[in-house]
Amino acid sequence: EWEFPGFSVESCFEHLLEAQKSIERDGLLEGSIHRFYIVAKKK
Repeated sequence: EWEFPGFSVESCFEHLLEAQKSIERDGLLEGSIHRFYIVAKKK
């Protein structure tokens, strides 16, 4: 749930349909996301 707060199929149904159409038309779904991956070690 922390990954997509408030997500439900019902509330996002129209967007999911558009994503499916894009996949069927183009063979893929592109997107971008900004994230950080931090690794820390104690010395």
